Amino acid sequence: MPKRSTGPDLSALHLGLEFVGGTLLFAGLGYWLDGRWGTSPWLAVTGGALGLAGGMWLLIKEAMKVNRDAAARFGKTKRNEPSAGGEPTDRKQDDRHTPAGPA
Repeated sequence: MPKRSTGPDLSALHLGLEFVGGTLLFAGLGYWLDGRWGTSPWLAVTGGALGLAGGMWLLIKEAMKVNRDAAARFGKTKRNEPSAGGEPTDRKQDDRHTPAGPA
């Protein structure tokens, strides 16, 4: 049996389904409780907000994992750390040290 792909396409689909599914699940639960207790629409709105917050938490958690994995795979470097030639790797030109006016 061929091995299933778990590449970035399926990972993104998985995250999207978790985000939408969690939001709909919690909003639906809130809607059901609103009908049962007569508190419409407050529990549905609260449930939707909790679902969105949970989805964002999962998204941030997955992004941090991907960032850690990429750093481990490609080597860790800090911003403005000197490269092998001694020059900073990510420093922009500083305009304060350029002469003002025509040369």
